[in-house]
Amino acid sequence: MPTPSAPGARGSPPPTRSATPATCGCRRGFNGELRQDSRTSDLIFGVQACLDFIAQTNTLHPGDLVLTGTPSGVGQASGRFLASGDVVRVEIETLGAIEHAVA
Repeated sequence: MPTPSAPGARGSPPPTRSATPATCGCRRGFNGELRQDSRTSDLIFGVQACLDFIAQTNTLHPGDLVLTGTPSGVGQASGRFLASGDVVRVEIETLGAIEHAVA
């Protein structure tokens, strides 16, 4: 299994169950506490609509990341913010997980 490329990052192999990009689960947490648990199907604009919009002005390549914002559960609304030493974990169904300590 390839190791995540971010210095100090720890990852996990992809899960065996499958989901399509339009319906995959996305989970985020820090310090072992789950803070967000959502699915791409909850996006206001679907995955394909986002890609189509971006492709109007940019060439997309395999491996490109598309950042769409974040579901509720973090930051200003919760009054809790990341601090140095916190460990952030991000999981994307069918892709795997990565975690990294905040500097």
